[in-house]
Amino acid sequence: MAKHHSVNRMLGWSAVDQFFRLGFQFLVGVVLARLLTPSDFGVYALLAIFVGLASTLANAGLTDALIQRDVTTHQEESSLFFFTITLAFLIAVTMCISAHWIASFYEKPILVDITYMMAICVLIGSLGSVQVALFSKQLDFKTTAIIGAIAAAISSIVALLAAFSGWGVWSLVAQTFAATVISTLLIWFKHPWRPKFIFDLKLIQPYLKFGGYLLISRLINVVSINLYTIVIGKVYTAQDVGIFNRASNFQNLLVNSMSGIVAKVAFPVFALAASDHQKLERGLNKALLGTVFLSVPISISLVILAKPIVLILFGNQWVDSIPILQILGFEALIWPLHLLNVNLLMSVGRGDLMFRGVLIKFFFTSMMLLLASSYGILVMAIAFVMSSYINLMVNIYFTKKVFDYGFIKQIRAVAPCLLAGVPTIAVMYLTRTVFDSQYLMQLVVCVSVSGLIYLLAGAFLRIYSVQQFRSIIGLKS
Repeated sequence: MAKHHSVNRMLGWSAVDQFFRLGFQFLVGVVLARLLTPSDFGVYALLAIFVGLASTLANAGLTDALIQRDVTTHQEESSLFFFTITLAFLIAVTMCISAHWIASFYEKPILVDITYMMAICVLIGSLGSVQVALFSKQLDFKTTAIIGAIAAAISSIVALLAAFSGWGVWSLVAQTFAATVISTLLIWFKHPWRPKFIFDLKLIQPYLKFGGYLLISRLINVVSINLYTIVIGKVYTAQDVGIFNRASNFQNLLVNSMSGIVAKVAFPVFALAASDHQKLERGLNKALLGTVFLSVPISISLVILAKPIVLILFGNQWVDSIPILQILGFEALIWPLHLLNVNLLMSVGRGDLMFRGVLIKFFFTSMMLLLASSYGILVMAIAFVMSSYINLMVNIYFTKKVFDYGFIKQIRAVAPCLLAGVPTIAVMYLTRTVFDSQYLMQLVVCVSVSGLIYLLAGAFLRIYSVQQFRSIIGLKS
């Protein structure tokens, strides 16, 4: 049965999902940052690359291939399901076998048991992968939003109870485990799809071609993103890892809560219009304008207000993360462009271009890390941001190859947002100077006054973030 979805409605439910999941994550993160130590967060972050690689391998890019294809059969979906869970089981076993090696590499015996728990999470999470893909394919963001909200709420409560009980780093493990189990159970409860006991490798070979490129690309991306954590964890201390990751995670949380609203919708919606390049370009223009309009004030706030943000929210034990957060604020500005350029390539099935781009980006990221690793985590943060800007140019280069949608067109699309940010910077800096040592007043007054200026500048420049998506023509399921 045909069912029409306005883009505005999809964005609304995507926003609800992001608000509850990331909102709970933010609030709980603030409390946990005061109950736990930077070393606790650092120890947990040491496993990020291994969990990321395992989760990516378990998915194998097949669910994204499922979204990208217009028509799929139940036999194909069932074959994908059994292939995915078998792969996830093998990866979970590999993680368990590698647990002692991981702990020995970082000289942290506690990582053995934590690795076992993360392996279980990877296996459980794979059980709902096909249903999640079908929800996205059907543009049913309402259900996934509700599931995400419930899982976030319960897992957050679990983490807080564990932290108050003195569990330390295990509070973070408990949060991840609870969120994985609850979301998987709810996905199975809410989606009527059930696998048939059918497995035919021939049926999923077309998926493997698209998913294969995507899988390798994502594996390299996971390594690139977590290279800094590996080096800091090995060369420096778990506390340094915690300091760096606290700043990085807070920045990612703010940016993903905004750009993720659109990015989650972008891939399936763009995939529906993949045969109409003009329609895709209009949609990408509007998506870029909307997300950058949100990322500009976030970036400005992180750079100018990092000190009051850290001291008020997380406390004095995180003071060393202030300059790192300021540096990473410059990356927050461009993250929406990363997401939407990648989603555009995914929507037309150009996994080959994504793969080539990832290889180039991995080279630059590795070189920047190699040059910065001997000079401390502050210089490494600068190198991280510089490599991110280089990587964006690579993404845009491949987008231009497919759609002639290059750097000039994208800058022209987001120019009003950048212009609106100029008076916002001036007002925020002046306001912060007035309340120099009053951190709470800095945060409240700067955000409210400069936020008002930014909205007025946006109105003057005729920027309408959500309304931009309402005029995308013909996007129906």
